[in-house]
Formats: sequence, C-alpha cells, structure tokens
Amino acid sequence: MFLLTLLGACQALPPKAERGEIDLSSWDFGDHGSVSLRGEWQVFWNALLDPGALAQTPVDEPSEWTRLPAAWNGQVAGGRPFRGSG
Repeated sequence: MFLLTLLGACQALPPKAERGEIDLSSWDFGDHGSVSLRGEWQVFWNALLDPGALAQTPVDEPSEWTRLPAAWNGQVAGGRPFRGSG
C-alpha cells in the first residue's frame, strides 16, 4: 500500500495556464501524454481576433480573464455576463 502511494506521488503534475500561457518546455509528452488547457485564459466574447489584434489588446483588466474549464453561464468579461451561446 505504501509503495502504491509513493508511486502515485511521483507522477508529474500537468502544467496549468496562468494569464494565457502554459510552459510546456519541460513536459515529456511521450511519458506523460497530452496536457489539458485548464487554467486562466482571456476570453473575447462574440469576437474572432487574429494574432495581430491580440498582440495589441491590453491584458491588464482582471475582468477579461476567466478560469477554464467552466460553464460560460454566469461568468463576466468586460462588465458583461456571458450567455449560453456566443
């Protein structure tokens, strides 16, 4: 029983996104598999932005960040609540 607990503790913890970034530089996909996109992401509701537009967008407003995965309903960005579609 102790050995199983010890082996479980040795497994690598997957990285989480923080303010839209995940550092995968030390993650071994061969040994540990894929990584979920769990964490903190900036959401632009009802908008499709190209990379150039994203680079020019200020990211300092806390209301623009949301933790995923989560239900959209009830979350707020830019002072507006998310709806179930958009």
